[in-house]
Amino acid sequence: MAGRTLVIRSNDTLVFKGYAIDANILDAIVNPEARLLWAFIKKDHDIRPVPYSEDKVIWLTDEDLVRK
Repeated sequence: MAGRTLVIRSNDTLVFKGYAIDANILDAIVNPEARLLWAFIKKDHDIRPVPYSEDKVIWLTDEDLVRK
């Protein structure tokens, strides 16, 4: 059985498994131009996304892992 397709607009809030996620956060998470690593911190009954950019994270590409 196929699920529904939901269109989330910029002023919407998605509630998933009881947690509210603002559409602006979703937009930032799925932005392919941003190089961010996301951590999700649970506090009380809320999940707070925390982005880490390249100034906080070491990025490796496949080429970086090739032994020479």
